[in-house]
Amino acid sequence: MKVIISPAKNMRVVTRENRILTDPQYINKTKQLASILKEYPPFELESLMHVNSKLAMETFVDLQNWTVNKQDTPALLAYHGLQYKNIDPDTFTKEDFEFAGETIRILSGLYGMLKATDKVCPYRLEMQCKLDINGKNLYGFWNGLLYEELFQNQEIVINLASKEYSSVIEPYLLPFDRMITCDFKIMKGGKLRTLATEAKMARGQMVRYIIKNRITKPEKLKGFSWNDYYFETLESRENRYTFIKN
Repeated sequence: MKVIISPAKNMRVVTRENRILTDPQYINKTKQLASILKEYPPFELESLMHVNSKLAMETFVDLQNWTVNKQDTPALLAYHGLQYKNIDPDTFTKEDFEFAGETIRILSGLYGMLKATDKVCPYRLEMQCKLDINGKNLYGFWNGLLYEELFQNQEIVINLASKEYSSVIEPYLLPFDRMITCDFKIMKGGKLRTLATEAKMARGQMVRYIIKNRITKPEKLKGFSWNDYYFETLESRENRYTFIKN
């Protein structure tokens, strides 16, 4: 079983002894993207990435400083958004990281797909960014490569990624592939709704649940319970697990 998750916009550099570090698989393609992005001045990054001038300057500096040799933070520790704070990898043991390295895959606009233990350095590049790479956007640049890697052994994939990132996988799914999407919904006004902040937190908590409990079978996910979320059989399907909070 593999689990796909989205990256976070916020990143950090973490210095820690005895870290498990592996090399990103698609580093040559990453270097190609980085070389293109390094050519953009801050004011063009501001427009390209739809960010303010302060973030554009920070992104410019990160890109200019980006080199393969400077990557020294495991991806699961490097990303630092709400989802990752709920995963809370700072508290993981070496064994937790080993299991996470085998199980968790982080989809990324710059790196393509990362293991939890792959070394990265700060960057900003959302998958939906309209970066032109020889007439292709990022979805076209990665094409079916990430799908092929993910399903090469026909493992079941648990989708805990946002639509922006799962869309780099979903168009290539074949009838015999099995990808289970987990939804987290709240009953509000008599209707089930997905609240972005709650969903990010719940996804992070589920990743932590998977790692801490060494879960390798999708059926075990039905036992997940956090902040009053529970598995709802009537709202779920074979390839869609729905967890609701009343």
